[in-house]
Amino acid sequence: MFYTNLLVLLIVLLLFSTKNVPAAPFLPLHYVLPLFFGKLLFFFLLARRAFGKGAIRGDSRYFAVEQRFFLLAVLSFAVDVYLLDCKFFLSSRWLEEHFPSLVGMAGLCLFFLYPALAWSQARPRYIFLFNRYYTRWGFLFHNIKLNLPIILPWAAISLLFDVLHFLPLPFLEPVLGSLWGEYALFLLFFLGIVLVIPYFIRHMWNCVPMPDSGLRRHLENFLRRQKFAYAEILLWPLFEGRVLTAGVMGLAGRLRYILVTPALLEALTVEELEAVMAHEIGHIKLFHLFFYLLLMIGLGLLLSLLTEPVSLLLVNSESFYRFLTNTGVDFETGLAVFGLLPLCLVLLVYFRFVFGFFMRNFERQADLHVFAALGDPEPLIQSFEKIAWHGGNIRNKPSWHHFSLAQRIDYLIKCRRQPAAIRRHHLKTYGALLVFLVTMAATLSSLWALPDRLLAGMDQRPLSPHLELVLLEKSRQDPENPTWWRALGDLRLARQEPAGAISAYERALLLAPNDAETMNNLAWLLVTAQDEKLLDAGRALLLAQQAAKLHESGFILDTLAYGYWALGMLPEALATEERALALDPENKDFYLQQMKLFRTATWPPASAQQPGSVKSQPSQPPEEES
Repeated sequence: MFYTNLLVLLIVLLLFSTKNVPAAPFLPLHYVLPLFFGKLLFFFLLARRAFGKGAIRGDSRYFAVEQRFFLLAVLSFAVDVYLLDCKFFLSSRWLEEHFPSLVGMAGLCLFFLYPALAWSQARPRYIFLFNRYYTRWGFLFHNIKLNLPIILPWAAISLLFDVLHFLPLPFLEPVLGSLWGEYALFLLFFLGIVLVIPYFIRHMWNCVPMPDSGLRRHLENFLRRQKFAYAEILLWPLFEGRVLTAGVMGLAGRLRYILVTPALLEALTVEELEAVMAHEIGHIKLFHLFFYLLLMIGLGLLLSLLTEPVSLLLVNSESFYRFLTNTGVDFETGLAVFGLLPLCLVLLVYFRFVFGFFMRNFERQADLHVFAALGDPEPLIQSFEKIAWHGGNIRNKPSWHHFSLAQRIDYLIKCRRQPAAIRRHHLKTYGALLVFLVTMAATLSSLWALPDRLLAGMDQRPLSPHLELVLLEKSRQDPENPTWWRALGDLRLARQEPAGAISAYERALLLAPNDAETMNNLAWLLVTAQDEKLLDAGRALLLAQQAAKLHESGFILDTLAYGYWALGMLPEALATEERALALDPENKDFYLQQMKLFRTATWPPASAQQPGSVKSQPSQPPEEES
């Protein structure tokens, strides 16, 4: 259930974060409020009927219905975000610009209104099934605390980043202004939070140390013999402690906890509990928690790097604009929905097939650790049989993240007969992990470069008449993202609007001062503009020199050579153009023509040529947009 809720809450965060705050809501407030409260009432009545007296007779059915309402809450929340524009009413321009994390937390509070309504109706059945009394507010807080560990890392990191951006800290500005710097800081904060969060989770889940007893001392001796470092063995009151399960959390020994439910301690013998402990030790000794962390970081990077290419593909797609025209859907809603769909699809596929594959095989690896710890899998097999019986005959019930207990038992029996199967499974799992890492590295590398390739090719495709309005709107809504300003500059440069292009490039450089191609395009405009008021050869040379240091390529060196020539430095111009020719021999004719121009003409020339699609010859600039 934890992993399903994790997936649901990730989708909720995507729904809310990808929707920009509109300038005005789609519906006025006097329409929004009746629709919103009417929807809440409908959700309440559905929950009342589903959890009504006698409707649920077993705990497995209770959990299934609760999960169904959690998913229904996502659909209700999506209506609030995309139809009722709840983000407009929950935020302000100042909050959105300086503390977007607080707006995100307000969105999560809105989402939890729906599960809260379901829990209010589920409370009587929960009390009946689990024989534990809760007040209305107590039951609500109990359920929220179960989900807090999922939300807490995101909330802490988001708020920390907002504070760092808000505070005047000059020494952090270069780091926060760089995309690599932001990713590095995110990784640092994420690792720090992951290290300490087990301490807070134990209190959120009301875990208490296992009382001193002969059983506890026996387990401590077993853990000591296995040379396993941990902070405490905790009683885990998951669903009043009636679930038969155990777990381990924490990357560091001093902040690592072993969790055991009271029902498991009552149901298993000492030898079977040792086998369960061996399974949990296997997760740590085989580095599964570290690999789970790696999988989550990979997912975060994948979603982050997908956002801009998806948006750029949409804003430069004529099919997208035709759809908006034919359906009457406004641009912002269309872009948000169509931009969100591939992200949600990636999220679902990643969890179901990538995360699920590794979880199933990591669990099997942990099962196999019983051979190293005990030599015999029989105690673990017996513990699985008891868990299956006490759980209501769930022996053959698989899930997306676990093999069924029957499959796990059969594999342990197979490995007892064929010990070589243990090594084969380890090789299979680590081989798959290597393939995943190589594939993910290649994918992330391609996605990192994809926005630049899309932007570079924009002037080679038919340009939509809507595109500039789209980019202006995106840059207004996301003013700290250099991608939109760079795209706007490239579009205006392709349309031969130098004044507007210079203005956009200037803004992009303020946000991303180490972007070599933006520097290059701005430098090219400053030495080739037909309007003498826009010419600035001195600044163009400085920009081109800096761009060449960051990324030495033919078209950038050509701009540098042009800057040298503009300032009367002919030997430097010719030498630089020869370096450009050596790096980019495919454009030999262009570079030879440039050298001929340098030898025979003076700057500014009557006309300038363009190498491919990187630079364009400007013409008379239009008025700048306000």
